[in-house]
Amino acid sequence: MSKNYYIDNKKLETELSCFSDTFKKEVKRIMKEDKIAKKTAEKKAKGYISEELGEMFLAIAYNLSNKNNFNNYTYKEEMIGLGVEYLCRFAKRFDSKKSHNAFSYCTQICYNGFVQAIIKETKRSKLKDCLIKDAMVKSELEKWQQDERDFMYDDNDL
Repeated sequence: MSKNYYIDNKKLETELSCFSDTFKKEVKRIMKEDKIAKKTAEKKAKGYISEELGEMFLAIAYNLSNKNNFNNYTYKEEMIGLGVEYLCRFAKRFDSKKSHNAFSYCTQICYNGFVQAIIKETKRSKLKDCLIKDAMVKSELEKWQQDERDFMYDDNDL
């Protein structure tokens, strides 16, 4: 892979197909040995990502994070991490018989990971804002009640 993060679609398709095929073979082996259902075997099976495919995943996530719709977020590293995690989890479902555009497949998976990261961070931000607002309201209420008590029991007025 070159330094300018260019990803060759044919090379990516070859790597993804290899990854997908080895994962499917492992699932079949586990199903045969353990005599369990396919979904359970898929959970037990471990796919092995080559170093070159991992570099391609990182390049896709990094370049996607620099696009205009994701550029100004402060939690860009979390988005990249979740995008790569999604690629590792869902790239094994790639079928070269159905699609010959592995790059768009991976980019869409990474995009969905970024959207999920934004949703998570938005929820966290709303929770923080709510907690801060609640703390401010309580402290203001306590301050007001203390001022009332001080006013009622002021010795100077007697």
